[in-house]
Amino acid sequence: MCPKDALHPSCEFVPGRGFRGIHPVVRFNNGSMIHVKTANQGLGLASATLSYVAIDEPVSREVWGELISRVLRGGAGGSTGTVGITMTPVGQDVSYLKQLVDEGRVSCTKAPLTVEKTTPKYCKPIISQSQIDNISQNYLPIDRAARLNGDWVVGIPEGRVFDQFSEDMISKESAPMGNYSFCIGVDHGSQPNAQVAILAAVEMSDPQNPWVYVLDEYVSGSAPPEAHARAILEMLSRNSIEAASCRWTGDNIHYGGSGGGKMSNSLLMRAFEKVMQYPQGNLPFRIRTIKKPRYSVYYGSAMIHSIMARRQFFIHPRCERLILSLQRWTMKRNQSARSKDEWGHSVDALRYCVVPTLETSKANIPGKLRIY
Repeated sequence: MCPKDALHPSCEFVPGRGFRGIHPVVRFNNGSMIHVKTANQGLGLASATLSYVAIDEPVSREVWGELISRVLRGGAGGSTGTVGITMTPVGQDVSYLKQLVDEGRVSCTKAPLTVEKTTPKYCKPIISQSQIDNISQNYLPIDRAARLNGDWVVGIPEGRVFDQFSEDMISKESAPMGNYSFCIGVDHGSQPNAQVAILAAVEMSDPQNPWVYVLDEYVSGSAPPEAHARAILEMLSRNSIEAASCRWTGDNIHYGGSGGGKMSNSLLMRAFEKVMQYPQGNLPFRIRTIKKPRYSVYYGSAMIHSIMARRQFFIHPRCERLILSLQRWTMKRNQSARSKDEWGHSVDALRYCVVPTLETSKANIPGKLRIY
């Protein structure tokens, strides 16, 4: 949208990649500059004076404070500059922004997803109420009001998460032919029903529109690693799936306290080597440790919920513990409450199983296609 003659000769734009540079800068002939930054990679704006800051999606309190300090004298004649943010108030703790709005220090304009608010003046509606209702079903119930109405979500509210999970998703029917990725998620624990392994098949013909079939589960408590390994291998055997054909993802190290019960991915791998009689270090598969960035529970649950909302999620009735967990699990506000939740272990194992498989498929999508 910018006239080319307004740009400084040193400024280079590469179609499909954006402005060149490790930290892209749009430089103009009149001396103005636009800095393009990624909030989670460090802003690098120390001592900068800015006239306007545009933020896309929520940022942390620390990033907000850094940006506010950069516009204190960035306006005309040394006055205060402006900070603008466009966002859906989920995914970050935005309680600080709500407080600023309540105090009248920040103005807030909401854009709800309604037929009335999305209809241009003197025009016919561009979206129907039935379409809005369909969109609504794809959102987690705990953040539906935020996504549709712009309501504030401070912290994580309580309530059943998987409200789209229904009885007709419990089925013994064999999955249809397709391009499947087999995966196993393992959650470690020493309490009863806390050591869980979930086996699933994800149909990946269209990586943006996957189907999930949960085939089996293993549920136990504190036991020797070899006992867990044998039981998981039995689970694979009754489903005629080779261990090496699965993507394995496990929890962080679990410490069972003074009574023992320590469990980790490396201990479980050594147990598989012993049970399957492989030399140390020659196991034909590896149990990766799940990455847990902030709000990973929320995003993983939202991903699975969306698949359920599209009616593309099925589970075998022998997965009794996971079925109960999907029906009863609620999002907890803190780690202490989450650790005491008896239904969280199976849901965690399901997330470790499905989410890395879906994320890997996205990473493999080519950025460039050559057409002959």
